[in-house]
Amino acid sequence: MLRHAVLGTLFVTPIALAQPFQIEKLYQIEVEVLSGRTPIFPGFYPAADGSDVFAYELAVDEVTLDWHTTLFRFTPAPEVFHEELWLADSVLGHGQVVVDDGIAVFEHNRLSAGDLWALWKLESGVASPLLNEGEARPGGGQYTRPSPQACSGGHVLFADFLPGSVYDGYFLYDLATDAVRRVAAVGDVIETMTVNQFGIAGVDSDGRAAAFFCDAGGDCLLFYSNTDGTTEPIARTGDSIDGGQVVSFFGRPIFLDDGLVFGATVDDGSGTTTRNTYIRTALGIEMLLPGVLYLDACRIDGSRFSANAFTPTNSGVFIIGSDASMTLVADRNDPLDGTPVQVFTTAGDSADQGVISFYAQQSAVTPGDPPRYVIYRVALATCRADLTTTNAPVGDPNYGVPDGVVSAVDLQYYVNAWVVADASIADMTTTNAPIGDPNYGVPDGVVSAADIQFYVNLWIAGCP
Repeated sequence: MLRHAVLGTLFVTPIALAQPFQIEKLYQIEVEVLSGRTPIFPGFYPAADGSDVFAYELAVDEVTLDWHTTLFRFTPAPEVFHEELWLADSVLGHGQVVVDDGIAVFEHNRLSAGDLWALWKLESGVASPLLNEGEARPGGGQYTRPSPQACSGGHVLFADFLPGSVYDGYFLYDLATDAVRRVAAVGDVIETMTVNQFGIAGVDSDGRAAAFFCDAGGDCLLFYSNTDGTTEPIARTGDSIDGGQVVSFFGRPIFLDDGLVFGATVDDGSGTTTRNTYIRTALGIEMLLPGVLYLDACRIDGSRFSANAFTPTNSGVFIIGSDASMTLVADRNDPLDGTPVQVFTTAGDSADQGVISFYAQQSAVTPGDPPRYVIYRVALATCRADLTTTNAPVGDPNYGVPDGVVSAVDLQYYVNAWVVADASIADMTTTNAPIGDPNYGVPDGVVSAADIQFYVNLWIAGCP
């Protein structure tokens, strides 16, 4: 059983960043044994804006050994912050859930229906199947185990698995029309290569997908699957990019306004390989970040995405931009909220709201206790002069929440913070760093006259 507690808000301004962000801790969820039911697999899937956090719990009855699946939804509003949406007895659930505009799409195995795998959706509290094992797939074959992987704009990208969790194909489900499009499946010939083994894939809001696969000889291809069913090659094994040759691919392809971001392992010609992050634009492919391996990525807006990433020096949740910026939000090697972190998972949804969410699996506070799962939401500042909501007094829920408008209220809000030396708000720049200095606009942990002058200049300029 999942138990929960709504938590307060943490304001964090990283010293190394020119643009602060706010980490808001939404929920702390602990796993406990209740009524003889032992949780086996709890999974948490935040919507990109943190408006809904779905939790999918698989548990086994200690007496009957029956499987039970419960789908929960958590929302930020304290008065309705936890809701048990759906309980299915004798159902073996699986932990993959994607959330698109309030609709949760998930996979599960209905033992009570003859061990039948199915793809389901939960909308307005009603759960219903979309696809069932054994139904015909577009382009031939039958579904074996449809499992959602990503979604955007009402387009759910799902994989079909063979026994042993082997990818057999990718398909796109349109929630608006209930139409299904085949992206590719094992045995298909794409750009003269025969699909043998898949990696992960991504989708944009128009229903265009990007995926990669390898053939039986180990050569790999990254390609677009267009909305009209045609394909377009992006890169393949042996291609030369940035002085190296492509060996293979990794990470979920991410659609940004500037181009497609993807990960590739390259050989420098001497047999030494590195994992780098690249971007394909209208001008071709160029390296975005050397030595960066990223995983569960999701788009934040047209120029940024969040990812669980690894660099040569650290790992954790990052914000990555098409301008090669890389901001560490939460470090796996450092305690978050004072507790060691075991696992980070970022949201699997795609949204252009300037907000991301992720959960952290943290070690037990007391030895012997179960681990806790904490859901975080990260609001990214888009205009540093916008600090609060106009006409929101102290105590109002919107006090200290940017509203997209720069007014006298923002200036007063800043001055109040500066007077009391509240560095989380008032520390805007590095003392004695003039315009053009690399540290100009970078907080240094000290609130000084340089900070208020910096803010006044921002305030005069207003928001873009």
